[in-house]
Amino acid sequence: MSSKLAAVVGSVLIAGGLLTGLAAPASAAGPCGSGYGLLTSYPIKSGDELRAYLDVYYSSSSGKNCAVTRATKFAGTPHSMGVGMSRSGSTWVSDSSENYAYYAGPVYVSARGSCIDLWANDGWASLQLNKVHCG
Repeated sequence: MSSKLAAVVGSVLIAGGLLTGLAAPASAAGPCGSGYGLLTSYPIKSGDELRAYLDVYYSSSSGKNCAVTRATKFAGTPHSMGVGMSRSGSTWVSDSSENYAYYAGPVYVSARGSCIDLWANDGWASLQLNKVHCG
């Protein structure tokens, strides 16, 4: 093989490897990790302005719920965000900060056969839900 042909083949192999390395795997885990499926996304609004979503996930194998507050309006800019969850009537598990740019959480609660309570905020906009996702 000529050195010119070897250089071209080498360049193609390197470029192909770089492009492959940049692609996300087809089975990429979400914010809660592998095995969690999205149950629902609740909009968090300030008036009519959508600011974020409260995403709720569930793993049937572990019986755990997972919650994340996902920024939309100010995604990429550090700001106050938080998320909390509890097995209804139990201790809250929460995550909040003034410095989240994309999401708060994840937080996890074992609640197989029970309902969960949730809260989330993005700046001044907040949401609280009680006794949801029972079962």
